[in-house]
Amino acid sequence: MTREILYLKIAKIIEEQIASGTLKTGDKLPSIRTVQKIYNVSINTVKQAFLELESKSLIESRPKSGYYVSKTFNTRLALPSISKLHLSNKEKTPEDLISKVFNTLTNKDFTQFSLGVTDKSMLPIAKLNKGIVKVLRTLEDSGTGYEPAQGNINLRRNVAKWSFTWDGNLTEDDIVTTSGALN
Repeated sequence: MTREILYLKIAKIIEEQIASGTLKTGDKLPSIRTVQKIYNVSINTVKQAFLELESKSLIESRPKSGYYVSKTFNTRLALPSISKLHLSNKEKTPEDLISKVFNTLTNKDFTQFSLGVTDKSMLPIAKLNKGIVKVLRTLEDSGTGYEPAQGNINLRRNVAKWSFTWDGNLTEDDIVTTSGALN
């Protein structure tokens, strides 16, 4: 006799509602407490069910608002096409390969995984600009002043607070940060 795991059962029910169109893209899901009362389970069970649905990109969490049916769940990526293999008798050199890679840098049809840089269209430019303006307004000297030699006090204080997670007992004076080291 197999017993179904509760959080998977709840996740499956909600997943079926999304698949059948009962819950549409952008619809708000019932709150965690409401689902907890409906199924008479713990809040952790409901959270685990929602986490399962989030991992499948079916729902998304919005801060102080709740859970919503995700806009990305219905997005289907096109199947990749099969490329034709072109055999060449010409001997290939490493320089040919390097040249081929660099020639694709400006081609918009290629996703450049080799660069390790996010595509500009993926960046939340508006949020970044808003954050920069907020910081410039709140920092002393609009953020142009120099930090102490040990590094930013707020950063060191937060690192010290989180040091307990690795059994550390640090204070902000025990920590030195740098702005980077390339060479």
